[in-house]
Amino acid sequence: MQVAFGNDAQAPKLTNNFRILLTYQSNQPLNVILNDGTSDGGNFMAFLPAAATATERTLTCADFRQARWAQCHATIFRSDRNLSAVNGIGFSIVTEDGEHNGKTMNATITRLIIETTGGVACETPVRPTNCGGEPTDPSGDLDLLTADMTAGTSWFAVFGHGSNSNSTDFANVTDIVKKEGEVSWKAWLSDDFPENQWPYASMNVWFETGTLKNDFLITLTYTSDRDMNIVLDDGSTTGDNFRHVLTSGTNVTVTLSGKDFSQPSWATARNLNLSNVKGLYFEVNTEQGYGVTLNAKITKLTVGTGGAPWVPTEPTDPSSLSQQNLSRTSAFAITGISAGRLNLSVPSAGSYTVAIYSVDGRILARTRANLTQGVNALPIAQNLSRGVVIVRVQGANNQLVRKISVQ
Repeated sequence: MQVAFGNDAQAPKLTNNFRILLTYQSNQPLNVILNDGTSDGGNFMAFLPAAATATERTLTCADFRQARWAQCHATIFRSDRNLSAVNGIGFSIVTEDGEHNGKTMNATITRLIIETTGGVACETPVRPTNCGGEPTDPSGDLDLLTADMTAGTSWFAVFGHGSNSNSTDFANVTDIVKKEGEVSWKAWLSDDFPENQWPYASMNVWFETGTLKNDFLITLTYTSDRDMNIVLDDGSTTGDNFRHVLTSGTNVTVTLSGKDFSQPSWATARNLNLSNVKGLYFEVNTEQGYGVTLNAKITKLTVGTGGAPWVPTEPTDPSSLSQQNLSRTSAFAITGISAGRLNLSVPSAGSYTVAIYSVDGRILARTRANLTQGVNALPIAQNLSRGVVIVRVQGANNQLVRKISVQ
């Protein structure tokens, strides 16, 4: 919930000794956020505990700080509150400790007074010296699980669908536990979501300092009841990030270097600039479809050097991938697109998701349909231009990707 100050002469301009007087009631803890126009999530905020009855509070500049992960982030940490840029106040549910993710907040504000003077002045913010992810041994490895993780640090959940971040309609991350030496969570993806609004759910971690070197080496111990992807977070928002599939198992230890990471089979080949990789994320692997729940735990995660040097590789050619699938299931085939219909054969009756991409990775059409075993002619978008496209068909237990021509 947001409150804007406005742009007229009566709008308050915060100074270093401002104060906020409010009366509130809430079933969950909440944050009061100074909106300064930035979008990186590093806003200064003050914590308010849950209150079953109307409760009065006075907040001053000294009560506002960045979230722990933002304080520890090399580029998001701010040594200047920039109070002159604050043009409003927001109220949000607390998610930094993870305990309140997936819950509903019911809050009431019955008094809100903003005074530009009369409060306790605040000191210049100082970046913590005990941030998680700082080098802790002579080798320079970043041990991403050694910090006091109960305070939030650099681990955070990301979920939503399409461009709707933090929406729990079709995806969510819950049951988050963050403590020294362990991170665990539950991620859920729906199989019933709007067209072109692909749901996503992941647990993310910042490196805090530095970026990946050409000979990076990741050592990981994890437990997961489903396959999940470990993804190099280089800032891409198209889903074509380089990743490695972690198969399900208990207390599995793996060591990964650059040679173990590749783009998805549908993605257009691109170079990976390792200096852009600021962290990792662990997401639900959707190769076997959506409508799944993932329970995962990580008990070791270090990032260091000593791996095989990074050598960029081309993504798997969709045509060769389809041939591999055809060799396993000869009844699974995509034969062509004509007259607004996709002609395909599937090995068993059931629900299938069909997505059509341009060769540069753009989504052109997407649909879900109940197909019969054998030959099907599925109506698709009528506005596909003639040319080469990539078709991906996903069922409950198999998938097929093929590059074909639109006639």
